[in-house]
Amino acid sequence: MISCDGKVPGTNLDLTHWTDNTTPDTLYADTSTEIALNFAASRLLSSNDRDGNTYEEYDNALVLNNHYDTDGVLSVWSCLQPALALKHRNLLISAAESGDFGEWTSDE
Repeated sequence: MISCDGKVPGTNLDLTHWTDNTTPDTLYADTSTEIALNFAASRLLSSNDRDGNTYEEYDNALVLNNHYDTDGVLSVWSCLQPALALKHRNLLISAAESGDFGEWTSDE
């Protein structure tokens, strides 16, 4: 099980920027959506993270979130639809930043 943008007890992998998380350092970013996109890139592009992880054991994992907000929804969606998410990486990151930080970070 994967926990996105929050801490869900019993999950095997955190993909979150919340405090006291166990998100792998090689995937870490400012938003959970960007973390999930880094995870998707490691899986789909066979571009192992800096530690050589491919995360194959999560190919059919259950993806969870414990609350509803933009970063949470987009991070879960990025795990469930990684190919499509990677095509829209910059837009998704901007939307997640807007939702979490209250400002749009791009003119695009």
